[in-house]
Parts: sequence; C-alpha cells; structure tokens
Amino acid sequence: MDSLQSPEVWSKMQEPYNMIDGALRIIATAAFFIWNFYEGSVFESPYTLGQVKLYSFPLWRLSLLILVFLAALWCPKVGAMVAVAVFFYFEDLHKLTQTW
Repeated sequence: MDSLQSPEVWSKMQEPYNMIDGALRIIATAAFFIWNFYEGSVFESPYTLGQVKLYSFPLWRLSLLILVFLAALWCPKVGAMVAVAVFFYFEDLHKLTQTW
C-alpha cells in the first residue's frame, strides 16, 4: 500500500501507455481547449434543445461529474479541460434557466 503513495508510481501512471494513447490525450486536450476558448468568449452561448432539456435531470449532471473524474484519472490535462467545459455548461444553463 505504501508503494502507491510514492511519487514515482503516480508519475508513471500519468505517462501515455503508447503512441495511440499519447495522440488521443493531445487530441482530447486540444479539442476541449478549443471548445473552452469558444464557450469562454461568448457570454450566453447557444446550446441545443437536447442539452437544455437534459440539464434538468440530476442524473445527467451527475454523469457529467463522473466524466470529469474519469477524464482526470486518465490524464490530468484532459481532466482540467473537461472540468472547465462542464463548469461553463453548468454555469451558462443555470443562468439561462433561472427565472428573473
């Protein structure tokens, strides 16, 4: 159990397993970075009707949080980009769906 707490083990777990894993990490990080840049630059970004309807279900929001957790386990950089994207989604739809 003590061996899992060593920094060497954690740094090994965060390295790509092969070239495909490394390429997928770069692609996912770049895709979410571009999406976050777009969403962050628009105050009230347009969402599809499906995304707006799904926001009202707590299970959907819980699954997005699980997605953030799994992305962070896979690669911390991808996890950070997914977390920012989910934050923008939650914040925008919270503001758009609340009554004045």
